Amino acid sequence: MNRTRVKKFSFTKLSHALESGNERLKPYLFLYAYEAGQTDRLRDCLKKEALRAELERIVQIMGGRPVQELALRGTPLRLLPAAYQECLDAFDAAYHAPEMLAEQKRTLWEETIQLQREKGITNSMLYQQLKLNPGNANAYLKDGAVEKLSIDNARALRDLARRHPGATRGIQDVN
Repeated sequence: MNRTRVKKFSFTKLSHALESGNERLKPYLFLYAYEAGQTDRLRDCLKKEALRAELERIVQIMGGRPVQELALRGTPLRLLPAAYQECLDAFDAAYHAPEMLAEQKRTLWEETIQLQREKGITNSMLYQQLKLNPGNANAYLKDGAVEKLSIDNARALRDLARRHPGATRGIQDVN
């Protein structure tokens, strides 16, 4: 049986990589050490005094507050260097991604419903053409249950509703 070996997190190896020129690692490593309460351990691994001083400065700027709290506060820390603020902004974006996705699907749902009303398009006309699960598609279209469809399927429904010529209103004579 072939087992994959899991490598352990190592401040020693990561600090060596940082001191060997991998500058992109610095904000992530410093913020991780800060949040994990391991700044003393990281400081002991760092050989360059400039890096030790920067780590101390970051610890002072953070002021003992949790990284998550600082990332989610909505305003940047004025004294925090840009690379560190980018890490906090990335955390904030990832944290709020599900809400943003639901909001996008809600907007697509509203557009789709409006088009259905204007053109007289039934739910089945849409989901059958796209071969979507009828239960999930109906829950989305009837109740706005945005969790039932992916963003791609929600967008496909809206796009199909845009292109759809509308329902046939009665039977017309060919003569």
